[in-house]
Amino acid sequence: MQTAKRRALEKKLKKFQAARNSKKNVDNSSNRSPSPMEDIKVAESPARYSDESDSQYTDSEPEEDIEDYKIGGYHPVKIGERFKNNRYKVVRKLGWGHFSTVWLAYDSSSDRHVALKIVKSAKRYYEAATDEIKLCSRAATSSTSHTGHKYIVLLLDNFEISGPNGIHIVMVFEVLGENLLYLLKKAKRFHSIENSRSHANSVEKNQEYNRKLSNDSSSSFERNSGPNDSFNGNGLPISIVKQISKQILHGLAYLHGPCRMIHTDLKPENVLVCIDNVEQVIRSQLDEPSTASPKHMSEQEPSSDFAFGLMLDNNSSVHNSTTTTNFKFGNASISTSLERNMNGINISESQSIQQSENSTTESTNTNTKIIDSEDKDNNESKNNSKSDVNSNILTKDANSDIPYKINVKIADLGNATWIEEHFTNDIQTRQYRSPEVIIGAEWNSSADIWSCACLIFEMLTGEYLFEPRNGKNYEKDEDHLAQIIEIISPLSKKFAISGRYSADFFTKRGELRHIRRLRPFPLNELLNKEYGFSRSESLEIADFLRPMLDVNPLRRATAYEMLKHPWIN
Repeated sequence: MQTAKRRALEKKLKKFQAARNSKKNVDNSSNRSPSPMEDIKVAESPARYSDESDSQYTDSEPEEDIEDYKIGGYHPVKIGERFKNNRYKVVRKLGWGHFSTVWLAYDSSSDRHVALKIVKSAKRYYEAATDEIKLCSRAATSSTSHTGHKYIVLLLDNFEISGPNGIHIVMVFEVLGENLLYLLKKAKRFHSIENSRSHANSVEKNQEYNRKLSNDSSSSFERNSGPNDSFNGNGLPISIVKQISKQILHGLAYLHGPCRMIHTDLKPENVLVCIDNVEQVIRSQLDEPSTASPKHMSEQEPSSDFAFGLMLDNNSSVHNSTTTTNFKFGNASISTSLERNMNGINISESQSIQQSENSTTESTNTNTKIIDSEDKDNNESKNNSKSDVNSNILTKDANSDIPYKINVKIADLGNATWIEEHFTNDIQTRQYRSPEVIIGAEWNSSADIWSCACLIFEMLTGEYLFEPRNGKNYEKDEDHLAQIIEIISPLSKKFAISGRYSADFFTKRGELRHIRRLRPFPLNELLNKEYGFSRSESLEIADFLRPMLDVNPLRRATAYEMLKHPWIN
């Protein structure tokens, strides 16, 4: 019975996603044919919100390659090992990435736990880490009184160590909670369960409805619609989204203002949830540091009481996931709050959500970067020059009751750049990429604002605002531009032909070269008709997002300006 419910729900979801895609993309006569797997996002990026999405992120190797413990590679770390004049004592391994390993350590100077990111010793990694330290140091010290300072993940310390494989840079970060991607997955599971319940209650009604339709001459739309086909998306509660949006904007205002920095890779994976009393949580789950036996690398046994959410690169993993059963992600207290805030669900009802999660072992080889494998985001030119692993997280699974309040921090400044000096033009993950970056035009801090708007839409709906695909006669970038034109607004001729790659996508008249017929689908209509927001809600949300989605980066709103908007106040 449960399988039948799930199949029915999946069928319903596919229909609405197909409807959305049919409106966001022109028909076959426009030379844009839909993908044969319209509801699956695996080709460009994993289906991040499906119950099975964790498997999409698993890495075939549960540990870093032992062959990378060589000259220029990883530093061999032992549990109990001490660094920087015995100040930091390694407690356990948190995870690894292509460029570094990350370890939980006890800081005797501050009497708290921290995360040590130990970078490979090869010259290119050393230089990239040096750049990251400069950026992180600026963010940590520019203006500590600025409101946005507290919404940026802090680099606490950095130093060098010498080992058998060379000299390694070590960066020390604060310990934080899960990322927004986890919360969106949680919301997806919640909505799936709620929709299953609703579906079960209306099975007989639907059967009778379908029998009636089969015996009359109803229209095609009526034959393909059920009595309960309203679809409200799979996002977070609006009240939570407003809080997070305001905090992210404060963080961006700080980066763009006093720090004179551009993040360049804002997305759910790079926004981390803060944990109240994080040190108490860690201490309650760990033995005293002095009791940890000195085990080498992968020999350490993981504790199933922990959940880690690392910002890892495409070749990353979390330690010893294959030996961890019923491993849970996330901060349960925050999750409980979100669950109770969704449709007024009772705490007792939320137990089914936990049971649903426990029924499937969650892989912790989580690869949270979902950048195009064929796009520049995913190649060595970007990742080798910047960081792959951010500070880490460790959360406790508890049933504590908290207010409907959430605090987040912007993470992963490893891809950041200076406003006055860009390290590369190869920036932004596909779904959050601004039009000026796509066409190769000049870009500035407003690129972060575009990404922020895409992120907020995703928090509200559980889906990407833009999800371009390749076609027979056009490439993904052109489809991306077409979707921007359809949902937001056309690009002026002057701007459209101003980029290094403009000729690939636009004619001299500023028209798309291969996609001729477009179907405008305004943002407020998308929110109302495809995601079930009321007309007033849709207008309010669209009014908030549009200034951040101005296709002209010179006209796009700043973080400071958006902080004054009534939607978040």
